[in-house]
Amino acid sequence: MVARLFAAETPPVQVHVDEGVVTLTGRIHDTALVPVAARLARSVEGVVDFQCELTRRAPERLEPAVVRPAF
Repeated sequence: MVARLFAAETPPVQVHVDEGVVTLTGRIHDTALVPVAARLARSVEGVVDFQCELTRRAPERLEPAVVRPAF
């Protein structure tokens, strides 16, 4: 589930399970996916709680485009 939901993340999101408590850690680009991950994790049999330690990754800086005359 996590590999598909956060497939573009490098390094990947880490999953830890301890006595039915699922914890996701890592840095992600799109925090809108966190509620989706929480619902999916809670739907798994045996999961009693979900903890999120995901933080938003800063956007990558892109170099400004160089505009040159067309002639």
